[in-house]
Amino acid sequence: ICGLASNTVLIAKNGIEYYIENSAAPIKLRDGRLSGVVMVFHDVTEARTLTQKISFQASRDVLTGLYNRTEFESIAARLLHSAHAAHAHHALLFLDLDQFKIVNDTCGHLAGDQLLRQLSHLLSSNTRKSDTLARLGGDEFGILLEGCAQQRALDIAQHLIDIVRAFRFEWDGKMFSVGVSIGLMAITDQSKDVQSLLNGADTACHIAKDRGRNCVQVFECDSGAMRERDVRIDWVARLQKAVEQSRFSMYCQKIAPIADSSATPHHEMLLR
Repeated sequence: ICGLASNTVLIAKNGIEYYIENSAAPIKLRDGRLSGVVMVFHDVTEARTLTQKISFQASRDVLTGLYNRTEFESIAARLLHSAHAAHAHHALLFLDLDQFKIVNDTCGHLAGDQLLRQLSHLLSSNTRKSDTLARLGGDEFGILLEGCAQQRALDIAQHLIDIVRAFRFEWDGKMFSVGVSIGLMAITDQSKDVQSLLNGADTACHIAKDRGRNCVQVFECDSGAMRERDVRIDWVARLQKAVEQSRFSMYCQKIAPIADSSATPHHEMLLR
C-alpha cells in the first residue's frame, strides 16, 4: 500500500494542471497471490487553490501585492540567522515616500492608492530577484538585500532614490513628482534582533528626512545625529506626559522699553 508525494500534479492533454491525491493497494487472492492493483486518484485542485490563496493573502499586502510586514520580518529573521551562523552580510532598507500626502490630500485616496501601486511596480522592477520588497504600512516600504555589503547597499539605495525622483505620477490631468528618504541598516553577526534592525533603519530614515529628504542615511549608533534624535524622542515623551498630568503653567512677563516709557506696552507669554 502506498501513496504519491504531496503536491502531485497531473497535466491533461490540453495543458490544464490538476492537483491530485493518490493511493494504491494490492488486490490479492485467497491463497495470497497478487491478482491486481487498485489505484485511487482524488482531484484536490479546488482545495489546493483555496489553500494557496489563503497563504498568499496571509503574506501579501492587499493593495500592492508585495510582501506584508509580517512576512518581511520573517524573512529578516532568516537573514539574521544566516548572518550569525555563516557571518554573511545583508542589508535592510527602510523607505519613506516624500510628498505622498500632497497627492493623497489633493486628489483623494484613490489617487494615493494608484500611486502606491505604480511605485511598487517601479521599485520591484529595480530590485534583484534575491531581494525582498515589502510594504510595511502607509507609504513606507522595506527592502531586504540578501548577500549585500554596506557599500553595495548604498549604491542600490541611491539608484532607487534617482528612479523615484525621475518618476512622474499623472492623475486627472495633474502631474506630481515624489521623492523617497531611505534608512540603511547593515545585517551582520553583530546585529541583535529583527526589531532592533527595523528600529535602526527607521531612525536612519527619519534623519535622512531631517537632512532634506531624497537621500540615504546609514544607521550609526554612536553618531551625533542619532544621539540628537534620541534626545528629541525623549523630550517628546516628557512633554506628552506633562500634558497628561497637567504640569504646564502659563506666565506673563512685561516687556519694558528703556528709551520711551510712553510706548505701547508689550508682554511675553511663557508656557513652562
